[in-house]
Amino acid sequence: MTETLASTVAGIIMAGTTARFTGEPAPAGDPAHWDVLRVERLREMVSASAARRVMFTDGEGLCVTSAALAADGIWELAPAITTYHRWAASSGSLDRELTEGEATLIPGMGGTLRERWNAPLDTPGDIAGLPAPAKAGCGVVPVTSDGYLVLGVRRRTFVASGNSGEYRDNVHVVAEGMLPEDRGADGAIDASAAAARGLVEELDVHEAQIIPTGFFLDTQRWQPVFSFLAYLPLSYNQVWDSAAGAHDSWESDRLLALPFQDGPELRALVEGTHPEMKLASNHAQAYLACAMDFAFGSGTAA
Repeated sequence: MTETLASTVAGIIMAGTTARFTGEPAPAGDPAHWDVLRVERLREMVSASAARRVMFTDGEGLCVTSAALAADGIWELAPAITTYHRWAASSGSLDRELTEGEATLIPGMGGTLRERWNAPLDTPGDIAGLPAPAKAGCGVVPVTSDGYLVLGVRRRTFVASGNSGEYRDNVHVVAEGMLPEDRGADGAIDASAAAARGLVEELDVHEAQIIPTGFFLDTQRWQPVFSFLAYLPLSYNQVWDSAAGAHDSWESDRLLALPFQDGPELRALVEGTHPEMKLASNHAQAYLACAMDFAFGSGTAA
């Protein structure tokens, strides 16, 4: 069977085209060893973000506490409510070197939380055994009516701040952490509602054809993530104008446009080999790869 482009992205395990939430979210428990992480890690992260003048705000977020494969082959996810800081200081920094205090107080072997916790994440069914929040994410690849992929040159945030020595533009698509209020027409938690919210907040685009293109696990940060392709009823110039008034326009220094077509340029972006720009995270690589797999049937063969 032909390997999909999305399945080649580092740290990404594809788990289907979509998934669905069941039930209402309740507060999630604290990460394991939160009393230690709050003092040893979170305080340092807050101080470091202030010194670097990058965003590190807290707030509610949606996480998943368990997942079961339904008879129709769709993963059903149990939602819960966590906070950004709880995720960032645990699942969001699994490979950060332990402080002396963490190494003394958190049992296990190794120099990182990943090594100490030694928790597998190979399928969504493994989420129930994780010792820290599996924070749900959502990304949208926007394509204009005149056939352009819209990318933003990312401003820095603390977790996704990029490499200050990187000479290429750090670019991203529309990406959001899911919130408890992301609801569909039936009132249930719905990732497509998060996708629509992202288009409004980042581009001030209120109508689009939003198509699910992938559901995957990010093993680097223990996240279940939804991917979408959005065909916009606006030209690139119209999106440029509307984005200037978007609520979260601060997240991008400027917009870029690339023809949305299968070929060396977009593949180089997914593979991280483009000479002028670099996708901001493995999430962004997977979002674009899922969109290309859906739109072009792009396997790994050119």
